[in-house]
Amino acid sequence: MKTHTREMYERLFGVVRAQLQERFGNVERMVEGGRAHFDFEPAALGAFEAVFGPDLTNMCLFHYANCVNKKLHDLGLSTVYQECRLVNRFVRKMVALCMLSTDHILKAFELVCVVPSDLDGSENCECRDTPHPHSSSAQKESRKACVPISKSTNWLHNRYGLNFWNYHQAGGPRTTNHAEAWHSSLKSKFDGMSIDLGVWLTNFQAIHHRESERTRQLVEGIAEPHQPRPAYLKNDTRIAGANSDVKAFLDS
Repeated sequence: MKTHTREMYERLFGVVRAQLQERFGNVERMVEGGRAHFDFEPAALGAFEAVFGPDLTNMCLFHYANCVNKKLHDLGLSTVYQECRLVNRFVRKMVALCMLSTDHILKAFELVCVVPSDLDGSENCECRDTPHPHSSSAQKESRKACVPISKSTNWLHNRYGLNFWNYHQAGGPRTTNHAEAWHSSLKSKFDGMSIDLGVWLTNFQAIHHRESERTRQLVEGIAEPHQPRPAYLKNDTRIAGANSDVKAFLDS
């Protein structure tokens, strides 16, 4: 869309909901147990919840990680993140919080924010790949910038809530990559704006029929969803195992 306003998104989602109700009758069956993924666009989020109801949205995991990286950049820690393995590990743990149960996130966050004693910014720091002077003003500023991370829980508690960026035991995709890939495939099929109108209409009708039929079969239980790739299943197994270990540690 050229105009990204909440009003325009509400009109779009309103049409989608009306079509779903007309074709399939019960929209609630489609959203039961599932969530819509967004790239943190407030207008789209508000519009979707206004049309379909609350607690049905998730932030795209890729964009969530980007938000953490942006915070890192705003704090002036990008260079330290690339050079220091401990800082790199710290940031990765921050991102991994989204995989924990919401009951364990705050306690895990506090543990992650415990800075190791050897992260002192001196040239003898073993975590650094290259020597760096202890008196560097940049290093001092970097350590000062670390304070808001460990002292503030605004990273965790915001107006969207923990569930918005939590993926504990979440099945299905965790990013908007699948939707963006589908959109890119449409662009390639329609060949931009240079395609003949008759060819464009033929392609559009074929795609529309295929997607409509696929959706109908999924909703009615005639067809099965595409199964995850083995690599994804392996990752899910590793995440579940790590969650069990973290739970046992935090509950002990």
